[in-house]
Amino acid sequence: MKLKRANRLDERVNTSRIEPAPRLRRPPRIDYAKLTPLDILRNQYIRLNTIYKIVDVDGNLIPFRMNAEQYHFYKNMHNLNIILKARQLGMTTLIQIYLLDVALFTPNTSCGVIAHNKEDAEKFFDRKIKLAYDNIPVDFKAAYVPTADQDRAGQLKFSNGSYITVATSLRSSTAQYLHISEFGKMCAKYPEKAEEVVSGALNAVHAGNWITIESTGEGAHGHFYEMTMNAKRMADRDEQLTEMDYKFFFFPWWESPQYQLAGHIEPDEDDRAYFQELARDEGITLTRSQQNWYIKKRLEQRERMWREFPSTDMEAFRGVIEGAPFSRIMSTLRRDRRICKVRWARNYPVNTLWDFGRNDKMAIWFFQHIGFELRFIDYYENNFHGLDHYSKYMLDELPYTYGTHYLPHDAEVVELTRADAKTREEVLNDLGIEPTIVVPRIALEMEQIDMARNIMGNVWFDEDRCAKGITCLENVRFRFDERLQDFQPNLMRTVHKHGADAFMQIRGYMVDGQAARHDVKQTSGTALARQSRDSARGRNKANMHTSAARDWRT
Repeated sequence: MKLKRANRLDERVNTSRIEPAPRLRRPPRIDYAKLTPLDILRNQYIRLNTIYKIVDVDGNLIPFRMNAEQYHFYKNMHNLNIILKARQLGMTTLIQIYLLDVALFTPNTSCGVIAHNKEDAEKFFDRKIKLAYDNIPVDFKAAYVPTADQDRAGQLKFSNGSYITVATSLRSSTAQYLHISEFGKMCAKYPEKAEEVVSGALNAVHAGNWITIESTGEGAHGHFYEMTMNAKRMADRDEQLTEMDYKFFFFPWWESPQYQLAGHIEPDEDDRAYFQELARDEGITLTRSQQNWYIKKRLEQRERMWREFPSTDMEAFRGVIEGAPFSRIMSTLRRDRRICKVRWARNYPVNTLWDFGRNDKMAIWFFQHIGFELRFIDYYENNFHGLDHYSKYMLDELPYTYGTHYLPHDAEVVELTRADAKTREEVLNDLGIEPTIVVPRIALEMEQIDMARNIMGNVWFDEDRCAKGITCLENVRFRFDERLQDFQPNLMRTVHKHGADAFMQIRGYMVDGQAARHDVKQTSGTALARQSRDSARGRNKANMHTSAARDWRT
């Protein structure tokens, strides 16, 4: 009898429908007219698509039905999952409904949802979980669904011993099922809270239980970015996942049939180049209606488009980041193809910008000034090394002829451990790093940021050799004050701050390097090395404004 019913149930689930995209299949069709309560109780897929209701984008209460993206995740999920996605695909809704269903039909099960802010936590509980529970059909609910009590805000406790809790933190709770929503936003805006989630909530879910983390991209920094990249590497290598490994899911905008617009809209030069790059580099060929939608949406979202509606997984981490002072400019540079292959011009000197660190990162930018363009051709960072390491790297391993080295204000500090009472600048000079200029400190960090941003209209970056430095500029962020709920005009001390601090020494070049070049401090070194460098600088200066360099962008 059970086998026959199972066979009849399989016949009602029709999997022959047309695929909306090569990777995604439409959910199996259900013959609702022939369903029995037993069918619903025995099959979770049917139950999810039968007894629950949601509010759609127009505010209407409608039955929940999985779309292709939701079904793909539901069918393929692991016990640990990480989802990088475009907006408005319904992944959060699916997960909330799934957790509610698990709590209702699996006794003594604890389910938790962590939202990145209080507003979202209240919305998830009231508009998704509680609404879905309250609107289960009355007859079915009375016969088969546990009763619920709300003994505290954000929690439903069921008569079968299960409960579901929605909050911004669940450190003290033990859960068998955990959903973390918009974790990328939490890592970007509330890093302390994100750290608490990793050390607390994730450790409260025992190995083998279920965790799903989903978010749009919020910059190449933080726990969400690192966990996503690790899961992506394992997916790219097709590695066998253990119960402690996260499975990677990425849902781009173009796989969803909702993102289309009829007619013909002529793309501009940037859009046309972008569509060509997607086809050439990623194998993504967009239809005319998809291109129309993208063109119109980009006019609205501008630099946010990569973050909100990414075409590729890596693109998701490039968009404008809230509270990141260089993020919008860097997105514009990418859009204008000024983060590209930048050739080293041998006939021009290479200047450097520094930020000192030992336990922290030591960061050095390498750039050339050619015509009106500042071409950043290289970037180097390291830590736990003395100054001799960096001088050896620059003079012995790199082929550049150097101009001037711009050092931060603490280059004039004398280390207490030094017996010769020399400053850091003097030590570098003795090692052959000369001439040098110490850039004066500006008390207000915001002024340094503004000065750096003002010159970036003439900046080009080599996409490969400057990759780490570019990541620093895209991801360095202002500190967010939770009490004031606003960003403050000082940068958070993260791994990206050192590269940004080094770049901001460019103000020294713009002031001292041009207007007061005669004040450059010529420091000692070997006579032969100094003569060679001075000769090279003289030739380069003579050529700098009289000889046009070959166009390196072609």
